Amino acid sequence: MAKIFVSYSRKDSVTARKLIQALKDMQQDVWVDWEDIPPATDWLEQIFRGIEGSDAFIFLISPDSAASEVCKVEVGHAAKNSKRIIPVVLRQVPPQETVDAIRKINWTFMREEDSLEEAMARLKTAIELDFEWVEEHSRLQTRALEWDRRKEPSLLLRGTDLWSARQKITRAEKKDPLPTELQRSYIDHSNRNERRNFIILTLAFITIITMAALSYTALVQKRIATENANEAIKNKDIADANARKALANAKTATRAKQAAEKARQRAEEARDAAEVSRNQAAAQRSVARAQIYQFRPGELYTSTLLAIDSWQTRPSNEAEEILRENISLLPVPVNQMSHTGRINTVEFNPEGDIFVTAGADGTACAWQVSDGKRIFCADSPGAINDAVFSPAEKIVITGDSQGFVQIINAEDGIIEKQILLSSPIRDVDIRKDGRFAAVTSEDGKITLIDLNAREKYGIDLEGTNIKFASFSPNGLQIASGSDDGVVSIWYLNEANKVINTRKHKGEILTLEFSPNGRILITGGADGAAVVTEVRTGKELYRTLHDDQVKDIAFSPDGTWFVTASNDRKIRVWDTNNGEQILLMSQSNFVQAVKVSANGQWIASTGDDKTVRVWNASTGTELFQIPINGKGSALGFSKDGKYLIAGDQNGFINIWNISAIPAPVNYLQFEGVTTSALYSPTGNLVAASDDKRAWLLSPNSFSNLTTRPAGSPFLELNANITKVIFSANDKWIGVLTAANEVFIYGTQNRSSKTIRPENLVQALVFAPDEKNLLIGDSAGNLQVWDASTGRLINTPIANGRPITAMAATSKLLAIGMENELHILDIHTFAELVQPKSHGDHELLVFSLDGSLLASSNATGQIHIWDQENGNFTEPKIFTKAAALSMAFNPSNNLLAIGSIDNVYLINPSTLEEFARIPHTGSVSSVAFSVDGATLLTSSLKVLQFWNLAKIQEIKKANIAETACQHLIENLSGDLWNTLFETERYRTLCANLPVP
Repeated sequence: MAKIFVSYSRKDSVTARKLIQALKDMQQDVWVDWEDIPPATDWLEQIFRGIEGSDAFIFLISPDSAASEVCKVEVGHAAKNSKRIIPVVLRQVPPQETVDAIRKINWTFMREEDSLEEAMARLKTAIELDFEWVEEHSRLQTRALEWDRRKEPSLLLRGTDLWSARQKITRAEKKDPLPTELQRSYIDHSNRNERRNFIILTLAFITIITMAALSYTALVQKRIATENANEAIKNKDIADANARKALANAKTATRAKQAAEKARQRAEEARDAAEVSRNQAAAQRSVARAQIYQFRPGELYTSTLLAIDSWQTRPSNEAEEILRENISLLPVPVNQMSHTGRINTVEFNPEGDIFVTAGADGTACAWQVSDGKRIFCADSPGAINDAVFSPAEKIVITGDSQGFVQIINAEDGIIEKQILLSSPIRDVDIRKDGRFAAVTSEDGKITLIDLNAREKYGIDLEGTNIKFASFSPNGLQIASGSDDGVVSIWYLNEANKVINTRKHKGEILTLEFSPNGRILITGGADGAAVVTEVRTGKELYRTLHDDQVKDIAFSPDGTWFVTASNDRKIRVWDTNNGEQILLMSQSNFVQAVKVSANGQWIASTGDDKTVRVWNASTGTELFQIPINGKGSALGFSKDGKYLIAGDQNGFINIWNISAIPAPVNYLQFEGVTTSALYSPTGNLVAASDDKRAWLLSPNSFSNLTTRPAGSPFLELNANITKVIFSANDKWIGVLTAANEVFIYGTQNRSSKTIRPENLVQALVFAPDEKNLLIGDSAGNLQVWDASTGRLINTPIANGRPITAMAATSKLLAIGMENELHILDIHTFAELVQPKSHGDHELLVFSLDGSLLASSNATGQIHIWDQENGNFTEPKIFTKAAALSMAFNPSNNLLAIGSIDNVYLINPSTLEEFARIPHTGSVSSVAFSVDGATLLTSSLKVLQFWNLAKIQEIKKANIAETACQHLIENLSGDLWNTLFETERYRTLCANLPVP
């Protein structure tokens, strides 16, 4: 009878109960949370215990369970404990919306249209497949977890139980579920404990024999002495009896004292053990909740504070990982200010060191960018809907809901002029030369204000239901959008010329001129962004969205633009042809979007109460910042160092974003980059995208839109999977998905084609550049002549697939399943077989050969130190599954490329130095010859990172670092919700308590 844990959404309870009853009818022991969690217990800890004690984990797939954060935590815990996971589909869900642990496993379908009997039969087969091992795996995991939590030697395996477990673990390397690292550690500690106990028993036996011999000798001597002094002993009988009585009394007192001391020690140990258990449970509770809050939009601050509590209570890998991930998404806050109503706009002065905010509370306030110090606040009769700086003089112009336009001195906040219009003011814009302001009113009029004369100028421009208007960059046109979808363009230097065209079915919500003023883009409630030629009013094209387009922003050079929509998407478009370049997502309606002055960053905000910052080249989410209310206004400082956001609750936040890991150069490709690296001399960069291979100069990369110069040196019929260099840049080896290998000569620019019989798994050049070494799926190591492309010989043919290779000038490392072989690269004689576990998907030597790193599919990284051919025991740590790896030249960093991240690890301490967010699979990481630059490739982009600007986050003070990225401690109410009766304490000493 198997122990089954069922994970489901509460909205599927009826179906879940039917399935659970069917499993019980099959004589299965089902753990279910409505039966098995006692009252007044920590439900999450009980669920974790239920998962850990189960033989199989059944996940009921539906749209609700796929979206459930608690279900994700349950799946993650089952995967962490290597439980047999059986996905059962109740209601159809697209696979990409499920977590990876569910998506990669075959699904059993139990929908309304599926046969229940067939589904239950398949489910029974999945549960009972190799059940003897599943039951043993569960038993071992439960015992290992208990030992890991309590660290008591009495919980370790012994005797035949240990021998049996060791044999089953060894035979289960390819079974489902796989043995966990905790199980391996448990058996390893049990082995060591068994050996230690044997040694102790042996020493004790020897001691007893020795003491017996000594005692016998002493007894014989005592008898002789007794016979010789019999008379003297008789005379001393009374004295001896008294002495023995006194000695007995002394021993009794000593034993009593020793017993009391032992009792005291046991009490202290029990107290300490209880304290450790309480701390461990509290730390686990906080880290589990931190993980849940980490997935909730706008809750990164709460997640971080919970992880800090867990780390301060009992440091753990889980808490460290949450803290590092959250720190990477949270910039350093500078200040938080507020109005008493919604923030309607954030605008900067021409110098970029001051910004003004317009509030629904009827105030316009100016603030210093660097520290948030208030310069002034000026009142207006109504809610201020817009406020802008003049680009020509130090004034601010505001418009309010009562129809008042105010001209305010930007240095002291004194109102210099007040102009009353006939209708509430919706929008204010100023021409770039600062001469005129265009004020849009609810009555459909655009009033021009002469800012030199401080009075209305000429006649109003009249339209229908106009919401806002904007000057073109050259100031010769004004464009407006209306409630009924009409775009109007007035040509100010051509009398009476105006173009009115209906571009949208419904309200126009935003518009933006391109930097050169040649095109106008309008966004509407109909979900379209319409691109119009300003000179003629002709529509060039339109981009379609799934909901209202709320904001538009251009890149500084105008080659691309961004749209924000209520479909929760931020899209980047090519201005020339309207093709979508990037797509990013938020968790709710997106209300505002801005592009930084250098064109590197895109900021967005909206109803999910977050501000997000994205890499404009790759779409990577760099920051996810919680705010107090729904986001309403955004702005980057001119130097790109600060980000300002205003929300609907009246709060204004300033963040220092200068610590964003910023690539110094980019290179864009048309296809997906799968391999990129520096040549050994550092003079070249080789890269591939789809079927093309490029040879580039490291100094030729400059900006976001750079494309490879010239032509590829190879253009093939199949996608390229790997590119390598020979030692002195003479040859380049290229492997394709069609299992063809091309050898390209950089000097004569010719290539040879090799077509091995078996699947090529790895390839390296020999140190003398004469030969190419290939390892294949049949276990063959083949030597090919680099000049002719001919097979020379096959020095190794053992039948076991070669999965990875790495080489130095003296050594060749060959990885196979559960084996690592080190050969002499010249003779191919085996030198040593270092201890290793699992497969070897990647192998990489450091530049001097003193370090060797390997990665396997479980995310484990092994690092060996090597000196004179001797390899130490491997140092082991776990990260996300590695897709690429490289040591820097000084051997103090190991770069690991994974999905969505590059991790920089100190190989000596195994501590994480820093992480660099990416989007998608990071297929390549490579260091420049001087070690100053890190090259990474993901999606269609190469990025070059200045390592001097990557800030290290030290494990020793990770909690203090996390506090620097927060604005306040937990509130008392939230503390009571999370910690119930536990006494409140501040988690970050230098932060306020709200």
